[in-house]
Amino acid sequence: MSALSYQQCYEILALENQADWVQAESSYRKLVQQWHPDRYQGDDTADATRRYIDITKAFKKLRDFHKENNTLPFSSVDDATINKTSSLEKENKQEAYTKQKTHQSERLSTETGASTTQQASPRVTGANWQTQNRFRPSSFVVAIASVFFAGVIMILLFVTKLDKINSDRYRDEARLERISEHVVEQ
Repeated sequence: MSALSYQQCYEILALENQADWVQAESSYRKLVQQWHPDRYQGDDTADATRRYIDITKAFKKLRDFHKENNTLPFSSVDDATINKTSSLEKENKQEAYTKQKTHQSERLSTETGASTTQQASPRVTGANWQTQNRFRPSSFVVAIASVFFAGVIMILLFVTKLDKINSDRYRDEARLERISEHVVEQ
């Protein structure tokens, strides 16, 4: 196939005229999986290869157009407008988050009796330390004790194994002595 028109690219990728870039990428991925020569289940792999190449060429042409113009040829809304909208949404979310944090710090400062200009200390002190601290001293002690006892058990197993090896060796030596005495007597 020679130079593709944009309309042919849309037809190959099964896109509507008002399709945006996300729909074009999605359609391309689905078609590539369907017609890839290594994954094709049908009998005619030559046809699958040809279609795969056409799909890739069509997508590359639309991708190049999208890179230059930030929109697709027949799209009614360009991606720049969509990006501006999403950046405004991000700014609004950030502003709402900042307001929420300010409200929380003001509420905390009124509960603790601190002035509104002075931030309440995030540090937890006094009797609340153990209830609000995520890593409690008791869990630390348990972890240290577990490691200690695991080490003790390993040492005991090692010593027991050494004793067995030594006792086997002494028993074998005693047997060899008896055999050698018996042979010398004869």
